[in-house]
Amino acid sequence: MNTVIEDAAPAEKKINKMKRARLSNGPAELKRGDLLQGSNDSYIVKSPIDRGGVGAVFQGQRVSDGVSVAIKVLHGGRFPMTDVARERFRKEITNTLKLKHQYLIQAYDFGKISGHDFLVMEYVSGGTIATQIERGEYDDETALRWCAQMVHGVLFLHAQGYIHRDLK
Repeated sequence: MNTVIEDAAPAEKKINKMKRARLSNGPAELKRGDLLQGSNDSYIVKSPIDRGGVGAVFQGQRVSDGVSVAIKVLHGGRFPMTDVARERFRKEITNTLKLKHQYLIQAYDFGKISGHDFLVMEYVSGGTIATQIERGEYDDETALRWCAQMVHGVLFLHAQGYIHRDLK
């Protein structure tokens, strides 16, 4: 039996083009250089990172000390933004600011821009695990280390009474 393996490059180009399009539209669109005022500090938008069903994430910089940050903006996107979704996001912000663990992204601040809530958190370079796997930037030892770190982080969350719904 012969197996045909298709070249993945055209599909990858199409996916990357779709990702770029997703990042450039919607009510949470921010531009490089935009200034956001959080409750504790100000932040300058540097570039888009990704966009999901109800939010977009941008790389930014904290004005007070120049630290790179990630800024998650709630926008509604493909799903209608309900009061329940807004309240869930605000609860996520409140809870995230309280949690501190070496294998959890640290939350720093929050605010509102053009009627959209945002959360400012630690920026981790390299993208998601899925992105690194797609690029082939891992080996078995690295994958096992990632799994162990995720388990430690999730166990900590569970011990605090939380369930994480979006591991990256």
